[in-house]
Amino acid sequence: MSPSIQAAARKLEVEQARLPHKENTAYIKVDISIEFDPSENNPCKDVSWHDNGYKLVYSTRYMDRCSDTQLFDCFRTLFEYTDRDGLVNLCYNPREDHLLERIHTDEVKGLYRTNSSFQLKNNTAMHQLTLFDQYLHQRGKSVASLLQHYYTRHFRTDYGYDPGHELSLPQADDSYANKIKVLAPELESVVKRYDLFVEAGEVDPFLYEYKTGFRIDDAHSLLKEQQKYAVIAPENNEIYKLMYLLFSDQAGVNHVAPYLDNQAKMDVLKQLWDRQEISYHHCTPPMQAEIMRMMDSGWLEFDDHLLSPSERHWVNFYLNDAEYSNGLKIRNRYAHGQGNLRPEEDRAAYYALLLVFIVLLLKMDDDLALHQDLKK
Repeated sequence: MSPSIQAAARKLEVEQARLPHKENTAYIKVDISIEFDPSENNPCKDVSWHDNGYKLVYSTRYMDRCSDTQLFDCFRTLFEYTDRDGLVNLCYNPREDHLLERIHTDEVKGLYRTNSSFQLKNNTAMHQLTLFDQYLHQRGKSVASLLQHYYTRHFRTDYGYDPGHELSLPQADDSYANKIKVLAPELESVVKRYDLFVEAGEVDPFLYEYKTGFRIDDAHSLLKEQQKYAVIAPENNEIYKLMYLLFSDQAGVNHVAPYLDNQAKMDVLKQLWDRQEISYHHCTPPMQAEIMRMMDSGWLEFDDHLLSPSERHWVNFYLNDAEYSNGLKIRNRYAHGQGNLRPEEDRAAYYALLLVFIVLLLKMDDDLALHQDLKK
């Protein structure tokens, strides 16, 4: 194994992004060490606190026993890119704002808001990904090859979904800029084909050619007639007031059950407070019943996209300038032949594109799995 993977730790210093007003900038630093450990008898994952940060240790002995499908699932099971409900953990979440961020950060139209927690999560995910790719190369694999397997073999074998094409992967010795130019169109093609499958039950090559103007955040879920996400209805102040009284650390009443008539309603409201959206079919039947009652009361509405609202914002932040002027614009930059002059910037952009690709395949997998379960 290479010295970079055997090393005891990878230090990541995370510093909060520049806030809209420079004079109100707050700095929050966290140390994270990431280790891929080849030792025997270690758990597949271990998380501990040391000094002023976290230590994340992953067992390569466990990874050595994994199939290609299980290796790809490490992004969910070990690295926790998504949670137990299939929601992406990497999106900006206002509930994760620290006190200084709440005080000094204003909403600015056209800017994707971030906080120190967002940077911590996304920087950690990037380092997990790059170290994992190094490990895979020692096994004659790569993250890109796992994308190919998961998309063409796993989806077809386990769900009967045939996208009708093989991924075009970049050559191993390509520059990172060229790798992005190969992979970015494939990302859009993968989601476009899935959306056609949702619409027509198959991926028709003729319809594919004539489906123009498609955007990744337009893709819909197979559960579009069966409620995918429950989200708070626009400008519904009643539910916000109730959640604030129950869960805010600034309110006088904090998580008091007598204010509600049952635990299921409390659970629904707590999830909405924590994440602003709920994956309906990951909920218990009592919670689903409460969600339907809140729907009838005008508190909630359903969203039938493949990605939840916060996930769509996150993808747009990474890929384009459709919503935000402060995004990474990876797809737009490289599709128009720009890129960066420095190879290390191209490398970072390539792994950021892989990160988005991985998340989208995990979201498709969750959608296919739920759809399959509901047909039983």
